[in-house]
Amino acid sequence: MPTVFELFGIRAFIIPGDHDPIHVHIEAGGGFAKIQVIPDVKIIKQDGIKPAKMKKILNLVSNFKDEIVEVWKKNNSFNR
Repeated sequence: MPTVFELFGIRAFIIPGDHDPIHVHIEAGGGFAKIQVIPDVKIIKQDGIKPAKMKKILNLVSNFKDEIVEVWKKNNSFNR
């Protein structure tokens, strides 16, 4: 599973062959989340991540949006 970024104890990764919409999986502090990237950054699912950490995650995903889309397209080319 390609890691897009790993910062502040937050790991963001793509699962090859995953389904639309374009999204990133997050592991942070024992919790997890799935964040949609396109068209808007928003939480699809999350469990065990405190609100302050989730806010940081959403900011990071927004900042890394282009990189996430690039890694997604390389690993999910059949979707495009």
